[in-house]
Amino acid sequence: MHISLVDLLLFVYNGSTQFAPAALFGVFRKRMSLLPVALGLAVGEIAAALLTQHPVYLYCVDPGFFAVALNTLVCVVSWTRFGGHDLKPGEVPGAGALHDHQASTA
Repeated sequence: MHISLVDLLLFVYNGSTQFAPAALFGVFRKRMSLLPVALGLAVGEIAAALLTQHPVYLYCVDPGFFAVALNTLVCVVSWTRFGGHDLKPGEVPGAGALHDHQASTA
């Protein structure tokens, strides 16, 4: 496989843009926590690395954009799923919401 300077530049640029959703959510969401940001970054970085090596050009959009979109989606979904709170050691995701629902229906 032949890697050019442009490929390396795109790889670094696509990787560094994965911090944009974390920065924006950190500024505009008061209850954004570490877990959704970390999950979004991990998924975005993996997607950016894979899409840089095996690009898929849909509608002439850079593959890194799709990685940032996936990062944002994972960040938002995990933020709504975990309620904006970090999990404590040994805590099961969503168990508190289930407990609250059962207590309110009893």
